[in-house]
Amino acid sequence: DQESYVMRNGIIMMIGTLIENAFNEQDNEQNNPRQIQDENVDQNIENNRKREKNKKTKNDLFDMLETRILDINSYTRSKVLQTWSHLISEKIVPVTRLCKTLIPSVRDRLQDKAALVRKQAIQILTVIVKKNPWGPLELDNDKAKQEMELLKHEIHQIENSLSKLELKLSHKLLKKQGIEFKLDAADEEEQEQNKMI
Repeated sequence: DQESYVMRNGIIMMIGTLIENAFNEQDNEQNNPRQIQDENVDQNIENNRKREKNKKTKNDLFDMLETRILDINSYTRSKVLQTWSHLISEKIVPVTRLCKTLIPSVRDRLQDKAALVRKQAIQILTVIVKKNPWGPLELDNDKAKQEMELLKHEIHQIENSLSKLELKLSHKLLKKQGIEFKLDAADEEEQEQNKMI
């Protein structure tokens, strides 16, 4: 009658360890340079079957971890998110699985009723940003500030080249899109007069 979340947590940790250790060691062994000339065709076929079987097993284990994200117990949901976080930090999770299924599932966990689960969901997203599987990511605050200043300077140059009428029209268009600009005092007076009329 009791919930066996402790058992599920243990199984989740075991699956994560199995994915991390067993399949990575097999991948490394298969990637080692060998003399293909010495191997016969039957061995190549057998190795390909083993690779496909291992790939299917690994995907099945990933699927099991994904279904546990929706577990009824919050401790289990938290543990599975913690396991995913570790696998992502070790760059074991394929990018396609990460983008198509895992990130949307984690995003849904950001609204979980348990604070522990929400914390782990934020942790996963943080790990994804830090480890960035899509390539190099520059998180240089000073560089971003310099680029922002250059863009502000370009906007100012464009505004100076526009006539007053063009400037008012562009500000109105931007305001309709929800972007507010600080207008000149004359423009503000004109807007106040229009409101009074």
